[in-house]
Amino acid sequence: MKNIRLNKKYSIHIHINSLLFIVGISAGPIQGQHFLFSDSLLNQIHSRNRNIETDREYYLKQLKRFPESESLHLKVAATYLMQSRFSEARIYYQEVLRMHPENMQASRLLSTTYEYEAKFDSALMIIAPLAMNQPDNNALQFKAADLAEQIFDYGKAEFFYKRWKNLDPKSPWPSSCLGQVFEKTGQSDSAMAAYLQAEENGGTTRSAYKLFIDARKHADTSLTRQFQEKALKRAVFEISISESMMQLSSEYGSTNPVPGTVEIKNVDELKKMLRSVVLNWFPSAASESLKTLILNLLESHPDAPLLLEQLALVYKNQKRWDRAIQVYERFLALNPRSMIGLKNLGSIYEEQEQWTKAFQIYQKGLNLDIKSPEFYPLVIRTADHTDQLEALSNRWARLVQAHQNNDLLKHNLIAVYYQLGQNDKAQALINNSNQ
Repeated sequence: MKNIRLNKKYSIHIHINSLLFIVGISAGPIQGQHFLFSDSLLNQIHSRNRNIETDREYYLKQLKRFPESESLHLKVAATYLMQSRFSEARIYYQEVLRMHPENMQASRLLSTTYEYEAKFDSALMIIAPLAMNQPDNNALQFKAADLAEQIFDYGKAEFFYKRWKNLDPKSPWPSSCLGQVFEKTGQSDSAMAAYLQAEENGGTTRSAYKLFIDARKHADTSLTRQFQEKALKRAVFEISISESMMQLSSEYGSTNPVPGTVEIKNVDELKKMLRSVVLNWFPSAASESLKTLILNLLESHPDAPLLLEQLALVYKNQKRWDRAIQVYERFLALNPRSMIGLKNLGSIYEEQEQWTKAFQIYQKGLNLDIKSPEFYPLVIRTADHTDQLEALSNRWARLVQAHQNNDLLKHNLIAVYYQLGQNDKAQALINNSNQ
């Protein structure tokens, strides 16, 4: 048994296959993707360092001698899967199923090839019959429901989630997933009831977050306080596990999918929920209770960028500018391309009328993405305060030559020309753009 030891605050041991299943459904199948490791996954990960082409050549030679070998067909298919050559992998999985229609491994891996290509309807056509024929297999019920949700077949998704819930009535995950389906179908009361059921069984980030938003909406102070803290703690916990698992799957030097897994795509949704909880914190996003909770979480997750970002935001809301700058700089050292971090740090310098520093920060944001509309007015405003509009216009004029199709850049350069009273240059650029 392989175990993973989590941080000190959550000192528990979980069997790796169980953990990866939990990670995948921790926030519900927000985009339908999840981890489900096959028994041989870790061996397959390590095998990336071998020469896949050489392996396949060997297996194909053996297959000519033993054309009915189920194992050899699966091995050949695996080499194609590791190279993201899905259509070729399917040929061998389908051949196994032609010889042995009941082969569960081939069926599930065949469906996985379709998932990699976002062909969820094709994957569901394979998985749904398996789930129906094996009503006691909770992983299959989840997978069928998950796939149905991706093709907006919410009736079928609800059917399989309920079967999963009946198999595992003490788990919060089926109820949390059902809540999401009910939301999508406009059944608000049923969704809230499902999330409450999930909470009774231990809860998920999604169930706590949705109940927090509902309590906030109805001005229920007690429930708001209760669920906001749960949502924040769970989001941090589930994100940390998810990112650890993604690191495990990618640390062997390949950007291709790891055989036996589907890439987690719900981590971004977890992060959105975490940020939303902070922004909507009761009684305010400047609360000492929020600051204390984040600092406590940082003890277990030191230098976690997402937590540093939220802590800096709390200090900003408290107008503790020095502390906010310190934490934002620490955050940006870890995430130098964070547009939110740069924008917030620049705004703090503006609050303190440190216009040059604000101008430099906003320039960094614009350099990262000259198609970002939000940084142009910030750069112009701070350039005006530092008497750098003329230098800015010259720089942008050179950028226009290199980015002829960037109409946003041209529009803002024209605005700068008018602000400088250089109307002829502005008109010339307008005429040039209209040609």
